[in-house]
Amino acid sequence: MAGGWWRLRDIVEQQKISAWAVLDLAARNRETVLRNAYLKARRQVERGAKGRPAGYVIPATQHDPLTALKLVQKLLGQGVEVMQAANAFSSSLRHELPGGLLGRASRAAKMESSSTCLAGRVIR
Repeated sequence: MAGGWWRLRDIVEQQKISAWAVLDLAARNRETVLRNAYLKARRQVERGAKGRPAGYVIPATQHDPLTALKLVQKLLGQGVEVMQAANAFSSSLRHELPGGLLGRASRAAKMESSSTCLAGRVIR
């Protein structure tokens, strides 16, 4: 089909042809595809083991607190432990934080003055 009108049927047909081509290529080269997937996963695990824990802060003073609460509920649903810190804290990567939510508590974060934040860590 070189030009002219494209209808939904034409687009679906092209997508189907592309999907079958990808599946055919993966089936013909399955050892390479599986080996590459394994190596990629292994490198990411090694990278994660070497890296420091990351922290995510959601400030306590939100424009839309309901949306922040929904985010915390989603994190909890995905196995992220969420805790509330009793004091404000600062991190080597951030300025003084007056309080808020923190997903995946960072070891670099130090508790300092008084405020409220939530901290969390993955518990899988």
